[in-house]
Order: sequence, then C-alpha cells, then structure tokens
Amino acid sequence: MRHAFFGGAVLILGVVLGATAASATILPPAGSSATPDLFLPPVSGTVIASIGGPWAGSGGFSGNYQEIVYKDPLNPFSANDLDFIFATTNTSSPALGNEIGRMTTFNFAGFSTDVGNVASNTLTSPCSNVNTVPLTSVDRSFDGSVIGFNLAPITVFPGECTQDLVVETNAVSFGPGTISIIDSQTATIAGFSPSTVPEPGTLALLGSGILGMVGTMLGRRKTGA
Repeated sequence: MRHAFFGGAVLILGVVLGATAASATILPPAGSSATPDLFLPPVSGTVIASIGGPWAGSGGFSGNYQEIVYKDPLNPFSANDLDFIFATTNTSSPALGNEIGRMTTFNFAGFSTDVGNVASNTLTSPCSNVNTVPLTSVDRSFDGSVIGFNLAPITVFPGECTQDLVVETNAVSFGPGTISIIDSQTATIAGFSPSTVPEPGTLALLGSGILGMVGTMLGRRKTGA
C-alpha cells in the first residue's frame, strides 16, 4: 500500500474543485440525505497527502483505490480548507454480489461538509481508461461521523470505476480515517479524515515559533537585568 505525504515540496494540480455558490448543498449531520453536488472540473490546488493501492475482501471482492487530501482555494467554507477525494476500481471476479453499490468514509464528526463527485477521474489515478459510474445520492449519519455515497441501482461492476468522490470540509488539518466499500459484503481500507490536531509539519513550525518567542523573552530579560 502506498502512503505519501507532501510537505515542503507540494504537488500542484491543474484544476479547482468547487460547486458554484448556487449549487453548493451543505450536508449536515442528523441522518440527512441529498442529491450529490456535481463539482466543476479542477483548475488549481495543492495535494498535501495521498494513500492508495489494492484492496481485497472475501469471495474475490477486490479493487484498486486512491485517496488524496486537497488544499482547495475555492473551498466553499474558506479558501484553502481541505477536500477529501477518493475513487476505486472494481477488479472483482464477475460473481453475483461483487458489484459496488455504496461507499462510506469516516470520521467527519464536528465538521461542515459539502459532498458530491467530479464527473471525471482527473484527480485520482486508479481509474484511467475505465468506465466510471456516477452517484445517485449522498447521506450523513446522525452523529455526523459517516459520509455515504450511493451508487445503486446502477452499481460499479467488475471492470468499472467510481467517479472521483468528494467531501469538501471546513477542516485545516487531517489524520487517519477509513473508507468502506460495500455491496453484499464490506471491505474497509485506510483513508484520511479531518482533524482538529495540526499535521506534524504544522506542529513543528508552531513549536519552533514558541521556542523562538521564549528565547526572545529570555534575551530581553537578561538585557534588562
């Protein structure tokens, strides 16, 4: 499994995610369900983390996925807040029950979300030259922790792929999360989720700033003594 973080050197993408203000639909907790937003093709932004690779469940249920964390200059909550974007192929054996009908991502409790898909796979890598399947609806659990993406009744058959699935948030930091790929069975894989705890690089910068302030204060005290 590949798991990469982009710190000082960042990857710049050639697209901006953003539903227009008129079409953005904020998905609150409390068991809400909505029509997914169709996000505009991307224009510019920064990928700050990526994870992906093959996944497998029982009965030949399998695929290949990628998730990225994207610093979005057109985020509807605030410029450069974080988007979580993922997609998966279905490489399962063509046995009955191996179609992907739903996917979920966890944990988004305590954060505002705008949820939908990009009608392409320009942001994630596993789906090039593969037929993609659009969403039918999105939902959020009562406690707000689980975001759901529904593909049924179309479903993603073996040899097909989801479109890029998007959760725009008001988060500025991220941490570990999970993605579940569901039909008659469930495969749960590693992903990302928003966090109130800054990334390690941010913590290091904050720590060095505090130490610098302390050093300055001590220097002033010695000078004044």
